[in-house]
Amino acid sequence: MAGQRSEENGAIGSLQAAAGMRGWSRLADRYYWRQSVFAASWPGLDFDAVEPHHAAGAPLGGAVAIVRPRERATPYGGGSGGEAGGGAGGGAHGGARVEVRASTGALIASLPWARARPIGLGWLEGERLAILSDDGSVRVLSVRLALLRELQLPDKLVAEGLGACVVLPAGVLVVTGRHRLHYVPCLAASAAGPPGARAAACLLYTSPSPRDGL
Repeated sequence: MAGQRSEENGAIGSLQAAAGMRGWSRLADRYYWRQSVFAASWPGLDFDAVEPHHAAGAPLGGAVAIVRPRERATPYGGGSGGEAGGGAGGGAHGGARVEVRASTGALIASLPWARARPIGLGWLEGERLAILSDDGSVRVLSVRLALLRELQLPDKLVAEGLGACVVLPAGVLVVTGRHRLHYVPCLAASAAGPPGARAAACLLYTSPSPRDGL
């Protein structure tokens, strides 16, 4: 019995040694090894300088959209992506840029941002990118940053001051300076409207003001 156990321990030891030489790692009584699928490269991008609400990844490992801050912005001069057309950007506003990159870091498209300051962005259904700015404009762009739709939030909403926002598959949640939560549901792929059309907003919740005891 002791001899059999010694043989088993010897076999396990030999397997562990062989596994270690081949790059395998042990997890409980199983062995696994890591396979390199692709090399990620994000040249010149300091994620510490990107505000949390200025980066959003598409579902299922899709594209990543980033608003490059002014002090970190670099011109883009070619490659597999390109300067996006369609009038979503215009001229460079303070050097800020919107970039869409693959999960590997490869650039898909780049666009100078000539509009008001973005307060949030995210991916809608159908790989469409929505960017909400502090002037109440909502721009829906393709994965290559071509302008698809442009909406304007109600003036009353903008007058309250736009704070944080969360982009959902078919709309956007917005918190205003008066502690009100609104939902703009008109960003579904099937929705249509003229450029600059006024979007309808639905008030979901009003929280008490901090002066009321919160």
